[in-house]
Order: sequence, then structure tokens, then C-alpha cells
Amino acid sequence: MLYNNSVFEEMVNMTNLYAIQKNIPRFSPTNMDEVKKFIGIHVVMGNLQFPRVEMYWSSTCGIKIIKENMALKRFYKLRKTLHLVDVTSREATNTDRLWKVRYIYDALRKIYHELPLERNMCIDEQIVHFKGRLNIKQYVKNKPKKWGIKIYVLA
Repeated sequence: MLYNNSVFEEMVNMTNLYAIQKNIPRFSPTNMDEVKKFIGIHVVMGNLQFPRVEMYWSSTCGIKIIKENMALKRFYKLRKTLHLVDVTSREATNTDRLWKVRYIYDALRKIYHELPLERNMCIDEQIVHFKGRLNIKQYVKNKPKKWGIKIYVLA
């Protein structure tokens, strides 16, 4: 498991806090089980890559495990409110470009450093396709997806 329960607890607490701060209408507080399902649904969606989010819940081509675990409206509500930090405490915003995801970034780095290494490994660079506004986005002309976030992966 890449995330431990403390990471999920922080997601739950910060998401519920954000919903209260922004006075999100008809938002019922989330819990650890629901956030785990939400992350799992995103993993499935990342592998299947349907053209529209609604298709995962459709009666013709929907995915049973997704439809059984979360309603589409609830998925949208969580997607709108999911937070990892208290946005009202903005100490690091002037210098840290990743301040909104710093908690999970540091937690994942710690977990990855504890994983056992294999004998033959390779470090590769990848571009995670992204065309939105982000100050860490890069343009790499010789990649199939030219705009995105450059990451390094261990293979």
C-alpha cells in the first residue's frame, strides 16, 4: 500500500475543513473509507481512460465496481472539495510551488525510500500530460505529449 492511514486521515480532515470553510452546499462529511474508494476510482479511471467521466457510471459501458462504490454526484462533490492542506494557513505559498501537495509529496517520498531496491533498476523521465496552468509545467519538444509535468520513475 503506497498510502498509510495517516495520509488518508489528513485527506479526510482537510477535505471536511475545506467544505466547511467554503460553505459547500449539501456536503456531508467524508470518511477514510470513502476517500480510499475515491482514490481507487481514480486509479481505475487512469487505466481505462474513457473520454468522459460520466461514462464510468453509464448503464451501457459503466464499470460495475465504480458504480457500486460511489454515486456520480458524490464523486463530483469529493473531486471539488478534496484538499491536503488548510488553505487558510498559507505560510509557504510565496516560496514553495508545491505547497498544496507538499504533505502527500513528503509522505510518499518517505514511503518510497523504505521500499526494497532490486539489483537491476533504471531511472527514466516521463511527462505526465497536462495543458492547464501550472508553474512547474514543462514543454519537451521530442516527447509525444509535449506539455506536462516532468517526473522521474524507477523501473
